[in-house]
Amino acid sequence: MPAPTEEPASRRRARDQNRGVPVISTGAYGYPLAEAARIALTTVIAFLQAHPEIVLVRFVLFGPAALRAYEAVLGELSPAGSYPATG
Repeated sequence: MPAPTEEPASRRRARDQNRGVPVISTGAYGYPLAEAARIALTTVIAFLQAHPEIVLVRFVLFGPAALRAYEAVLGELSPAGSYPATG
């Protein structure tokens, strides 16, 4: 059996510096979208303050309503321009 190939350092570093956060339970289960956004964003902001090595967090949202809810809550929680959106 061949030896496992070691993951390149650049890929390991990118993996360790990035996180994805799916938004769950706000569709079929009916959890309030604005409340879910507030919980998720405050939790991630606190985590980022404790883990400066994380350089990207991507929220996986379903539809324009979720995007608007997250943008609104993020606008309330952060100083203007602190957390730029990336595509």
